[in-house]
Amino acid sequence: MKWLNTCVAVGALALAVGPLADNANAAIIDVGHDYVTSGGHNSTSGGFFADSFVLDAETTVTDLHWYGFFNSSGDPITLDDASSGSGFNVTLYGDASGVPDTGNVLFSHSGSPDGVLDTGDTVGDSPTGELIFEFFLDPISTLVLDAGTYWLAILETGLTSGTVTWAWSHSMGDGVALTTDFGSTWNAGAPFDGFSNTAFALSGPSQEPSPMPEPGSLALLGIGLAALGYARRRKAA
Repeated sequence: MKWLNTCVAVGALALAVGPLADNANAAIIDVGHDYVTSGGHNSTSGGFFADSFVLDAETTVTDLHWYGFFNSSGDPITLDDASSGSGFNVTLYGDASGVPDTGNVLFSHSGSPDGVLDTGDTVGDSPTGELIFEFFLDPISTLVLDAGTYWLAILETGLTSGTVTWAWSHSMGDGVALTTDFGSTWNAGAPFDGFSNTAFALSGPSQEPSPMPEPGSLALLGIGLAALGYARRRKAA
């Protein structure tokens, strides 16, 4: 009977503790800039842009989304074109006194995005305008960033040619866009057409504090402790 009493006590403890471990809720933290339909910053191999953002607390980043459109002197770039042919160099830098820190690369991706979506908007809200696409990497390798300032740089490498250019959509969000030659030297970029920022979003899960145990869980815990104590007293006798 002694072993049975002990098993009952341990089982009661497991039932009591189990619900407590499953009560953590997931929240989503979004950091980024919404796109506007007025235009964008052209991104070429000779000059492309980085945009800053600020995190107020440690954040786990699991996916990255950015917005832009293609200018073509020929047929407009369709969703199928963008999905099958686009490619990007995506780099996340630390901050070096207000410019990207090229010696502190925190994340990089070179190649096709994980997906492309049609936002349903066009540049200038014109039916004949270029389509604005949403590009994304989801999931990315787990990336934990401390509170601070960071820089995101994006260069399109897949469809860009002599007849096609890619532009990173404008945004009204906070942060300053910078331009560079081949990413070696960054210089402060002046606002273009009144928009100095680019459109992107970072997101990831954040664990909220676990809630207080429910009364039923506390009762089970008490029963388990009492049963364990009884089993020990029987053993001592």
